[in-house]
Amino acid sequence: MKLAEYLDQENLSQREFLKLVLQKTDTYIPQGTISKYVLENRIPTKKNMVAIMDATEMQVQANDFYLDQS
Repeated sequence: MKLAEYLDQENLSQREFLKLVLQKTDTYIPQGTISKYVLENRIPTKKNMVAIMDATEMQVQANDFYLDQS
């Protein structure tokens, strides 16, 4: 699942998601960076990728940033 789809499904804003990531994984991701991930303009670093996967309980996975699922 794409990160944007996850945020829509869970009815989370980017800021709310960042708080969730920080709470669950103790990883800080800047808001501008998460915006680029959502817009698919940037692929997460390994550390951020792991944090996103953990925070979404594996609903968003690494391949979701690479594979076109449209």
